[in-house]
Amino acid sequence: MTDAQKSEHIRSVVLQAGEDLRARHPWLRHQDAIGATIMAVSLLGMVASGWLYVEGLIAWWVCVPVTAIFASFIHELEHDLIHQMYFRSQPWANNLMLALGWMARASTVNPFVRRKLHLHHHKVSGTESDLEERGITNGTPWGLRRLLMTGDNMLSVFLRPNEMRRATAKYIQSQKPANRQEALKMAAEQ
Repeated sequence: MTDAQKSEHIRSVVLQAGEDLRARHPWLRHQDAIGATIMAVSLLGMVASGWLYVEGLIAWWVCVPVTAIFASFIHELEHDLIHQMYFRSQPWANNLMLALGWMARASTVNPFVRRKLHLHHHKVSGTESDLEERGITNGTPWGLRRLLMTGDNMLSVFLRPNEMRRATAKYIQSQKPANRQEALKMAAEQ
C-alpha cells in the first residue's frame, strides 16, 4: 500500500467513524449550532472575565486562566473551521466564525492564511516544507530559546530568520506556483 493509499484509507475510516457516531447520537447532527454556541459562549466568557477583572470583582490570577480556557475553545474551533467541519455549506458563516476567532486571539496567525498552511501540514507532516510545524518550533532542540519561541510566534520567526526563510522557500516550492509573481504573492502571505 502506498503512502497515498494509506492516507486515503485513514481518511475514509475517520470519516466513517464520524458518520457512525452521528447515527448513534442524533444530537450531533446539529454540529453547526453546537460550534456557533461554543464560539458565542467563549467570546462572552472572555469579555465577561475581562469585565469582572476591570470592575475589581475577580483577581488577575482568576481572569488570566479563565480567559485562556475560553481562548483555547476558540483555538480548537478554528482548527475544525479550517477543516470545514462547521458550516460547510455556508462558507460565509464559516468565514465569520474564523474572523471572530481571530479577533478574539489577535496575536495568532491569520486563519485564512493558516488554512492553506494547515491543510498542507496534514499532507507533509514533519517534512522540510511543513511550515506550520517549523513555525511552532517542532524540530528545534529544547532549551531556553525554544521555550521563549513556544510562547510567541513572532519571536519564533525573529530568533530563527534563516531557518524560517528556508522553510518558507520549501513550502512555496512544494505548492508549485505557476510563475514568479504567484511565488512572490505566497511569500508575502507568509
